[in-house]
Amino acid sequence: SDMRSGKINYMWKNPGEAFPREKMAVFDYIPELDWIVVSSGYMDEFYGPLRTVRNTILVTLAGALILVLPLTTRISSYITNPLNELMHKFAAGTCGDFSVRVKSESEDELGKLGSYFNAFMERFEEYSRSLQAQILERRVAEEALRSSEEKFSKAFKSSPNGVCLITLKDMVIMEVNESLVDITGYSNEQLIGRSASKIGVFPRQQDMKQFADMLNREGRIRNREIELITKDNRSRKGLMCCELFELRGDPVMLVTIQDITESRSLERELMEIADRERKRIGQDLHDDLGPHLIGIEVLSKVLQRKLSAKHIDEASH
Repeated sequence: SDMRSGKINYMWKNPGEAFPREKMAVFDYIPELDWIVVSSGYMDEFYGPLRTVRNTILVTLAGALILVLPLTTRISSYITNPLNELMHKFAAGTCGDFSVRVKSESEDELGKLGSYFNAFMERFEEYSRSLQAQILERRVAEEALRSSEEKFSKAFKSSPNGVCLITLKDMVIMEVNESLVDITGYSNEQLIGRSASKIGVFPRQQDMKQFADMLNREGRIRNREIELITKDNRSRKGLMCCELFELRGDPVMLVTIQDITESRSLERELMEIADRERKRIGQDLHDDLGPHLIGIEVLSKVLQRKLSAKHIDEASH
């Protein structure tokens, strides 16, 4: 061959060996001597040290893994276990259990994180108790208010007196009961939503303003007699009471009107009857008792003369 330098691989079997082995020959040309120098060796002899180094490295790595893996597992469990516990506690907290706590015995970052979580849950639990107490208090107040409203509604509707709600600001009628409808002759539709001062059934506008001013000062009006003009233009007497309270933040008058027309008529009739009886009794006394008194006076004078004729001292008295 014309090759003077390079390498070749070939199979070679030595005497006494069962199988041929691969050999590699490396040769180079020396011009000064016109020689070709060849060096050969078996391939397994070339790679033997490398295999030894590789195996040593692999054994070393395996030993390191055997030693480091448990240590790594322990270190990771030291970090992940508290985090997993914290995650479970957070999950329990999101489900409404604010009493959960984590153990924070260490002083490292995980311990501080556990302390922060415990402080957070304690504050959350305190807020939860306060909120539950407020909710319970509000529920009790709402039930009491609902019960009070139901009682007020029943009393409002079933009252024998006329009752209505009137806004203090513009004197608009908000609600009336059936008794007021019966007293005035107006229907609900003819009263609700209209200005009380513009309906003849109520006092005049200046009187209503005076009542409103009195309510602002004193908060109530008791037994004020007013004149009511019904739908068919009949005059009736009413005894009005007013209370001032707030409804949805606005001042409202609760007006109660008792129809006293019949009672006042009966009072007048009783007074007329009493006056006639007085006159009759006076006339009877005058007609019956007068002659008796005159007779007594005459007899007294006769007796006085007789006593004077007998010179009795008591006759002059």
